[in-house]
Amino acid sequence: MGSMSSGKDGKQGADFKGPWERIRKAAGLPEDFRFHGPRYNYASTLVSIGVDLGSVRELLTHNHAGTTERSAHFAPAGGWGRP
Repeated sequence: MGSMSSGKDGKQGADFKGPWERIRKAAGLPEDFRFHGPRYNYASTLVSIGVDLGSVRELLTHNHAGTTERSAHFAPAGGWGRP
């Protein structure tokens, strides 16, 4: 398992880099594969087909609207509201 370390806020956090590398290699994923890549792809796909950003935020359990807004450029029109 990964080692425990202090995060930016001083709270204990886990370092998953070592375990992630083993999982990535065992799965045959490329070195540049990002852990959150599929999650971002899911969000951008939802936005591109017209799902409003508020719903995407709920589905992805984002605490901050700004996190979801990173996918906003895929929105056809309407953004936060329904098209």
